[in-house]
Amino acid sequence: MGGDVSRAFTESIVEDAALAWLASLGYAVLHGPHERSEERQGYRNGTRVRTLYTRVGPVSLQVPQARRWQFRNRYLQALPTRGAGLGAGAHGKGGERLSPRKVTHLTEERCGASFSKATVSALCTALDPRVRAFHERRLEGNRYPFLILDARLLKGADQSIKAYGNPSAKTILAGMPFSAVDPSDFLRGMFRADPKIYHFFQAAALHPYARTPSYAVDYGVRPFRRTLGQLLPSGVYRGLWITEIAWATGPPDGRFQVSRSTQASYLQSFYNKLLAIRKTHRINGVIWYGLQDFDDESWWAERTGLIERSGTNKPSWYRLKCVTGAPTSAIC
Repeated sequence: MGGDVSRAFTESIVEDAALAWLASLGYAVLHGPHERSEERQGYRNGTRVRTLYTRVGPVSLQVPQARRWQFRNRYLQALPTRGAGLGAGAHGKGGERLSPRKVTHLTEERCGASFSKATVSALCTALDPRVRAFHERRLEGNRYPFLILDARLLKGADQSIKAYGNPSAKTILAGMPFSAVDPSDFLRGMFRADPKIYHFFQAAALHPYARTPSYAVDYGVRPFRRTLGQLLPSGVYRGLWITEIAWATGPPDGRFQVSRSTQASYLQSFYNKLLAIRKTHRINGVIWYGLQDFDDESWWAERTGLIERSGTNKPSWYRLKCVTGAPTSAIC
């Protein structure tokens, strides 16, 4: 079932990208059959089925045809090599809206094309419900082949790194978002796929995004730590990393977007809560998502920085210095 979801996801993305390219060239994709307009510069000529072999298996595409469409050959030639990872690469952060910047990069890399901001925004809007449906699928009661593949990939990566790289390197398991797909469910699935998977990682990573620091710790970090402890054999211990956490600055939306002062307060509260349980929960470290805001502010995650785009420090920058033991002002 997991493979079916990803194949359908890849099909829809590539087909949408092809239609978007046609529209950018002046082919009135949104017009009905035989409909005319002043803006229309070309003619659609139906579609044809094209099989694309990807990492998630063969997918069947309805490739649009158009008279005098110079891009067609370039697009079709790019599909076998560049289309393979588009579906997998477009997944959003914990079921959240896709970043326009990320979608722009993906379409350019996979399709060999540049799109306008309006086109990228339309692609994001079309993909949002599909990404959300993927993240909200349940793992319990189903056998997902990707869990087996993930377990094998983890094992192979750990063995290769230590054999050909650094024998003392530490492997971290994933970076699991705290979303509708519960990280604990994913963790149980990995251990079902390979009960001895713990031999191949030294720590597990979590992205406990939540409305408040208390919720992130009490319903994200603590349950995940408890599940990991239950799955490990007696006497075996593994660390825990928080490899993503943040709140964005902007008009408060009751979710991940807060005022600048609240961002600073949340940062300090979250870090202090983790410091209080650092030893008992074997927390190795915490990574804030963004250092500086990005130019594109259409996605909340682009405004999670501790520094403004202009280079001005936000209040959260000084709070981080407080919790890391480097106070620079009376705010601490």
